[in-house]
Amino acid sequence: MWLPWHLPELVSDRGERPLAPFVIYILATSVILAWLYNSTQASLPIVILFHAAFNTFTKFFLSGLRGSHYIVAWWTLAGLVALLALAVVAYAGSQNLSRGQTKPVYEPAEAPAA
Repeated sequence: MWLPWHLPELVSDRGERPLAPFVIYILATSVILAWLYNSTQASLPIVILFHAAFNTFTKFFLSGLRGSHYIVAWWTLAGLVALLALAVVAYAGSQNLSRGQTKPVYEPAEAPAA
């Protein structure tokens, strides 16, 4: 689902993002953001902040690079984010990355007896 959402970025400026490392980066980032969402009692602001942090870092990290250095930087970035996603899966377990299969982090308070 995340990859098709980001495809317009690839089409709008084909030279800005190399396809293969961008796909790896998007898929790995989606694992990390899903884990954050599910681990913070569905806190969307945390996910938004981390998404913005990833985007900002990527923009500044890659802004001054050209040619082969740019491609190497994209592959490096994709590899590092993929390693981080693998670390998240190793830490949380793959069963805890899906919201439908997670155990609730907190138990809702019972309604007071009338």
